[in-house]
Amino acid sequence: MFRKAFTFFVMIIGSLLLAFVPEVSHSQPTTLATRSGLPSSTQQTAAQSASQSTAKLEGCISCHAQIEPMHKYGTTETLEKLKDGKDAVGLTCTACHGGNPAVTRTSNDPKEIERIKEQAHVQPKYPAEWRRNGRYTGANPERSNTLLARESWEFVRFVNPGDLRVVSKTCAGSACHEVEAKNVPRSMMTHGAMLWGAALYNNGSFHLKDPRFGESYSESGTPQTLLQKSTEDERRTRGLVSSLDPIPRWEISQPGNVLRVFERGAKRRLEVG
Repeated sequence: MFRKAFTFFVMIIGSLLLAFVPEVSHSQPTTLATRSGLPSSTQQTAAQSASQSTAKLEGCISCHAQIEPMHKYGTTETLEKLKDGKDAVGLTCTACHGGNPAVTRTSNDPKEIERIKEQAHVQPKYPAEWRRNGRYTGANPERSNTLLARESWEFVRFVNPGDLRVVSKTCAGSACHEVEAKNVPRSMMTHGAMLWGAALYNNGSFHLKDPRFGESYSESGTPQTLLQKSTEDERRTRGLVSSLDPIPRWEISQPGNVLRVFERGAKRRLEVG
């Protein structure tokens, strides 16, 4: 009788102990982080921070480490160079200028530096036009506006990411300055329609007083027509125009044009813009 009671008591104690044994999951291995009690979100954040800290900088920094950031880090920030290869909004060199970020300078040898520059920089279609005395300099060549119109958009972006021909791929990228990129090319300060309209009408070269011609170029560098929707009331009260055509070349305009003062001089006829 006593043996049966003792056996029953042992069974009750054993069932109570089993009820308090924690459940072990075999779907995920137990790691040091989980044993330390850190939540999974903290582990992921730590892993991301570690990967970001070990990320390689763009090779541009090996030569241009002292370049000032495009976006400042703050009104009280005194540092006038990039932090970890990025500006205040996280943009790198190639995000705006393009080029090859994988190339890095490894020595101060002049020949090695020239080789690295050719690999990292976007090369022009007309390299001879951009050289002075056989070498590249910081100076712009003569008639660089018409020269850039013949260059590729990749080179235009490399030289000036704010150029209106490539601004849709740079400043307007990721919806940063999308509104400005659409409005600025149609601004009077960009196409100069007021200048051309006043000169043509006052000199009797075009019969309409409202501006009809403006200066605008497409991504490929060719002259383009600007179009916008406007009502009759907007054209009358606000001075809006529905379209602006490119300025015609002198070869196809009327003979005896009195506005040759606006023509850019050049040594050869085909250089006239």
